[in-house]
Amino acid sequence: MSSSALSVSTVAGTTSDTAPSTMAGAFISTPTSASLAASISVKLSGENYLFWRAQVGPFLRSHLLMGYMDGSNPCPVEEITITTGETTTQQANPAFGRWVQTDQSILSAFVSSMTEGVVGMVLFTKIAREAWETLAGAFASTSIARSTGIRTQMADLKKNNMSINVYFHRMKALADTLASIGQPLRDEEFISYLLAGLDSDYDALYEVINTRMTPISVRDLFA
Repeated sequence: MSSSALSVSTVAGTTSDTAPSTMAGAFISTPTSASLAASISVKLSGENYLFWRAQVGPFLRSHLLMGYMDGSNPCPVEEITITTGETTTQQANPAFGRWVQTDQSILSAFVSSMTEGVVGMVLFTKIAREAWETLAGAFASTSIARSTGIRTQMADLKKNNMSINVYFHRMKALADTLASIGQPLRDEEFISYLLAGLDSDYDALYEVINTRMTPISVRDLFA
């Protein structure tokens, strides 16, 4: 299997290579074939972890593979006990082999989607979950700083001499960046930032919005 693509042909726990199966109560059709690496538009570097995770996470969830990351789909035992009459034997567990195949495909795709500087962080990890957690720990402070920095830009942005359309779209671009890295704003948060940067010409709008009995959506704000 190429390290540049994640191809999941079986899912641990299936009773055959073509039959439907369930994992943690969810219905899964097998085989599933997809490319994680090909779905990632940028390689993971020291500066874009949130962007990378925002692309990888939805892929894993859409293919019901997040259990490999959060531990809800643990590795099956390597051997199973088979009892026939009075005879008991140990046999290889097929579910173990399928689980390892899928897990290592995910890990391979992770590695192929990283720059050389980042690959070193997961060089000695043996399973996909270990790599996932290692990256999360390594980039946690960077992710928080990135999100905080964007929010600070939104708080500092003022309309001043800009047209209302230009001001709105600049604020929206910052909000979209937050959403793209997995930190979306609620409508009321975005509107709060937006109103805070308006000048006195929009005092009436400010009063109308803040005295409404029901929240206004971003779509309706300038309708």
